[in-house]
Amino acid sequence: MKHFLLATLSLVFLLGFTACNSAPTPSSAALKIVNALKDENYAYVLDNTVKKDGTHFTEQEKMQLTAIISEKTMTQKKVKEAKVISEELNESGDEAQVKMDVLYDNESNETVTYNMKKVDGKWQNVEDK
Repeated sequence: MKHFLLATLSLVFLLGFTACNSAPTPSSAALKIVNALKDENYAYVLDNTVKKDGTHFTEQEKMQLTAIISEKTMTQKKVKEAKVISEELNESGDEAQVKMDVLYDNESNETVTYNMKKVDGKWQNVEDK
């Protein structure tokens, strides 16, 4: 019984420690954004994208950008799946480049780089304009 209790407590501690260390990474944040594009969830994409200066888009800007993105995806190839190739953090750890291999619905693929920035403790995509 004593061994069972010790093993159970060890497992609970290990699971708790792992959960505390499972903070989102630039790669996981970028992958969520690509999957949101795939699902046409543009609100999620824009809520998790910042301007180059790190500020968020206004509601009016989000409406305009949603219309542009929606129109583009109607005429262009759509994401089928994506996988992370690499992640490179800057020295201060608040910016990263995430390279992904993206497969499209027409079976073409390309390597796409997402520039990520930590804003208010959360990894955000940085607009590419």
